[in-house]
Amino acid sequence: MSEEPIGAMQARHLAESHRRLGYAYPDLTRLGVLARPRLDGVRKVCAERGLPEPEVRTVPLEPNGAAEAVKAWLAADPPVTGICAFNDDIALAVLGALPSLGLRAPHDLAVIGVDDIPGGALARPPLTTVVRDTDVIARGLARRIVDTLDGKEIPGDPVQDALRIHVRESARRAVPPCEGVRRARTGDPGMLVDV
Repeated sequence: MSEEPIGAMQARHLAESHRRLGYAYPDLTRLGVLARPRLDGVRKVCAERGLPEPEVRTVPLEPNGAAEAVKAWLAADPPVTGICAFNDDIALAVLGALPSLGLRAPHDLAVIGVDDIPGGALARPPLTTVVRDTDVIARGLARRIVDTLDGKEIPGDPVQDALRIHVRESARRAVPPCEGVRRARTGDPGMLVDV
């Protein structure tokens, strides 16, 4: 199972309403084997969409370090407005740093994690996250084991990762204000308007 589609899914979600993305990289070197491919997925989506290279910051699981990363993202030119975090723990560190800087998600910085840990739903705002359907993965792996034991030929490609996004408040898609005004004037019935 590849980690790259996870980062790509995060980036596609945020790229719907953000023009500059950041990547919250873990500060534990042993996680690089997972973090690098996820970051590659974010990079590929940014390149496909004509967005700048993602601004990568290492985010420790402590308030001051996370706040420094947030400050750096906002100081970038152009500023980062959406963060793809390596996992939910890193995403929660970013979310936790925002109030100390007088900021809110998703208004000032949208954040999306990975893993759907229980604490993500309890965060303020609740964390948007990429979820792996482990039941589907387990069934695919079990099928390959049974097929191998039965002497059947096994495909060379990896078991497909079943991914979905659990959208919560931290990274809800939003219509940019000027686009909302233009579409509201054209009478688009599917338009949500902020007033």
